[in-house]
Amino acid sequence: MKKKDKDFIEDNLHHLKITIGILNEGLQKHEWDKHQLAGMGVYLANVYNGYEIILKSLLNSKGIKIPKGEQWHKNLLDTAKSEKLIPDEMSATLRGMLGFRHLQVHGYSHMLDEEELRYSCLEAVKSFSIFENHIRKTIEKIL
Repeated sequence: MKKKDKDFIEDNLHHLKITIGILNEGLQKHEWDKHQLAGMGVYLANVYNGYEIILKSLLNSKGIKIPKGEQWHKNLLDTAKSEKLIPDEMSATLRGMLGFRHLQVHGYSHMLDEEELRYSCLEAVKSFSIFENHIRKTIEKIL
């Protein structure tokens, strides 16, 4: 792995940590209005997109390409898991986040369920340090 690739991943981890902090702040509110609900969905989708960016970068550094097509997001998760880039305990969390990413990207924010979104946001906050530590260890192995 080149230093610029490592720096790119470190920069993404830094931005993810900030977004996770924002999610955590939002979780302190007991109720969300429709705008806050949509905003939390966007932040959760941003976290997931950040994870995808990091996973794609690591796979590229290992010379592994993800097949294009409608299922590429799922294929990315499957390939990253088989390459041990995703901690086992995070698989379900990432699949749930992928579902919210789909709603956000395709303009279905008005269909978000607050209880489900809260659960997914909480899972994202709780699991971030696991992901971050795993990625840092992975980077050291690749170097």
